[in-house]
Amino acid sequence: MARFGNALNLIYFLRDKNRLLFLDSTIDGERRNNSKVLSLITKYPILDFGKLYMSHKSTLFTQGTHEYNRIMVDRYTNLINTINVVVFSLWRYAINSNLSILKFLERNFTCNISDSNYSFQKKIYTPLTSGVSHITLSHLLSNLWALNTIINSLKRDNHIKGKDIILLYATGSISGAIAHSMITKTVVVGASGAVMSLLTAEAIIRPRDTFTLMFPIPGITLSSAQLLDVTIVTNFIMAIHSLISVNDKSGIAWFGHIFGALSGFILLPIINKSNYNKCKNIFSTYKLMWRNHRKISNQGWLLTLKDLWDIIELSDTTTGMEILKQRSLKRWRSFSSGWR
Repeated sequence: MARFGNALNLIYFLRDKNRLLFLDSTIDGERRNNSKVLSLITKYPILDFGKLYMSHKSTLFTQGTHEYNRIMVDRYTNLINTINVVVFSLWRYAINSNLSILKFLERNFTCNISDSNYSFQKKIYTPLTSGVSHITLSHLLSNLWALNTIINSLKRDNHIKGKDIILLYATGSISGAIAHSMITKTVVVGASGAVMSLLTAEAIIRPRDTFTLMFPIPGITLSSAQLLDVTIVTNFIMAIHSLISVNDKSGIAWFGHIFGALSGFILLPIINKSNYNKCKNIFSTYKLMWRNHRKISNQGWLLTLKDLWDIIELSDTTTGMEILKQRSLKRWRSFSSGWR
């Protein structure tokens, strides 16, 4: 906390018969944060220094709090990354050379509630531990890439705290693992439910953030609200297909993704109360969240349709591609600034 000393224990002003005594009470002895106040004292000696002090203190305290929150988000994110990598390393080592560790991981880092041998009382933790368990490298890398991309977007402008990351991750993992295991009666592992929970938070908190896709249409831009729409619709279609298909061997937890997203939507008003103080009850809060999401998502889809039309119309020439790029950039810059 030493680095936040100037924000927490700052400057004191005393006035005695038109004389000003300036006392610097910083913890670390640095005066960099006091330079603004000192310059104002010199330039405007008749200022109300009490108001000046309170304004400066409030600004520094806010900056210090935001910086602290960003640091804690980074720490919790690094902790999640580390746990996932360690568990993956144990899986690879056990599969190659250690049967006892493999059995331990199968018992404690996979979730299969539908199994007749499953004891929920003894393995109540497995819906959570399965959320940090990845057996293949591609599964691990794709989930960690998505996870870190979303968290880096969420932590901007202090929209989320470190403990919120843990809560969203845990609830997404638990709800996704339980739902998919019960519906499909299969074993489930992976952080996909947690990723969907955080993506939902991103789509609700920062719906105008934009992402450039690599597939299915390289270079196309979507907002986070649109990205959630695409993900939910795709997972819902594939989940229904997996139920009616006899030979579904995709190995993807479609229902885990859907219920992970649902848990993020349900949890968000609880951890982000300040944005919904005017709502009468929790149901009106969810209604407001859904209405705002649909409004911004629809605006984004209109821009995407314009981009697609321009691609069809202008992509056949080099000049056309440059015009397309400039048009798209202008549209999405205007769209992204709308949330501020």
